Amino acid sequence: YLCIYAAMLDSFIRMNATSDRIDFPEFMASYNHVRDYGFVAFSAMDHVKEATEIYGELDVDSSGEISYGEWCNYIIASEMKAGTKLGKLMDKQRAIHTEEKSTSTQTYVKSVRKGIPKKIVKTFKPITVCGAYSTGNSVSQELMDFLRVFQPLAEKSLVGKKDRQNKGMVLFEEFCTYIKEKEVESKTDLGKLLSGNMSPIVPKASPNKVNTRRSADPDGSKNAAKPMIICGAYQVGHSASQELMDFVRVFQPLAEKSLVGKKDRQRKFAYADQNHNGYASLAEIEVYIKYSLTSAFPKIKAKDLFLRFRKCFIKAFQRAKSLHDAEGDGQLNGTTCEEYVTFSEFRLFNAYLCIYAAMLDAFSQINATSDRIDFGEFKSSYSYVQNYGFVALSSITNDNQAIDCFNELDIDGSSQISYSEWCNYIIEAEVKAGTELGKLM
Repeated sequence: YLCIYAAMLDSFIRMNATSDRIDFPEFMASYNHVRDYGFVAFSAMDHVKEATEIYGELDVDSSGEISYGEWCNYIIASEMKAGTKLGKLMDKQRAIHTEEKSTSTQTYVKSVRKGIPKKIVKTFKPITVCGAYSTGNSVSQELMDFLRVFQPLAEKSLVGKKDRQNKGMVLFEEFCTYIKEKEVESKTDLGKLLSGNMSPIVPKASPNKVNTRRSADPDGSKNAAKPMIICGAYQVGHSASQELMDFVRVFQPLAEKSLVGKKDRQRKFAYADQNHNGYASLAEIEVYIKYSLTSAFPKIKAKDLFLRFRKCFIKAFQRAKSLHDAEGDGQLNGTTCEEYVTFSEFRLFNAYLCIYAAMLDAFSQINATSDRIDFGEFKSSYSYVQNYGFVALSSITNDNQAIDCFNELDIDGSSQISYSEWCNYIIEAEVKAGTELGKLM
């Protein structure tokens, strides 16, 4: 059961690696990643229609999100309904009956692995658990490593071989000895360590190497000394939060016209283009952003950054997709290319993502609790955003200028400033001043 539930969890994580629930856009963007996990429930999910129906069946409590519990229950119910060996194993009464009557040992099931995307899995022999569940083509290397340790313990032959006291149990000492022998036999680093044949490894000093997984400057004291520049057009200002610096550090390299940036974009666009049709929807773009943040930071921090800047994703997406103007009329005419982001627009999407994130960060400096800024908040906090690198905000030096700026920002006369008004005002000021950022936008 440990191996089987691990496989269910591994497939669940393929949909959403940053939280404990899967929403509809995430499911629709990634359902093709779990079809080859070896579960009946997902093997026939070939089209959007089937995926939509299965999502409805998975969402038992109608919350609009799928929990890991709902995920597991649906998979087990599908196996039992289909009468598979896995279904029988997960049926407690039937599993116990089989355990008492059967004397056969494990039978390995050969599977033909076709069309496995190179980016998803490496070539490896599938692992079969109790002759009932065989790992599919889409499983992660981490799941394979996990099963390799515990699958042997699920087979009857292990008890017969390792139970030296003949009590029908495996002692902790026997368990540890078995793991050690396997590690030594496989000549892994752990095996060398446990056998006493590993020399201490002294890491070489690399003061210039940037650690992309964790911030090397948690208090933000070095941000002012080493600001980041996006596309040579926008330099993150000294007032930026540490969260913005961390966020931009992930996506800024993909916005640059360099060989490294291009190769990185080609690799990352594969996560944005989930259907491999050359177009990335907003839901797929969010999957890409989640993947990038989770790859760079611990899970909790990645989730916090994703939620903190999520409001700017659609702004960057809309700005990038509007670059495609086949008709030359400056308008979106509903063509496919105009409704999605393509690879040719992906570089500037990452640039816009960083820039709109900076605008949102400045907006949050004045009001971090709601989506609008009133005059009192603006007047008392405008000094916090003077050094963000935006012309519109750097020119506010006194209360009178703050009043004039607020009136210009409040386009709809509601006495409150929305995030959209905020962004439009900043962009117009850059364009009017003829800055590089204005040209980029």
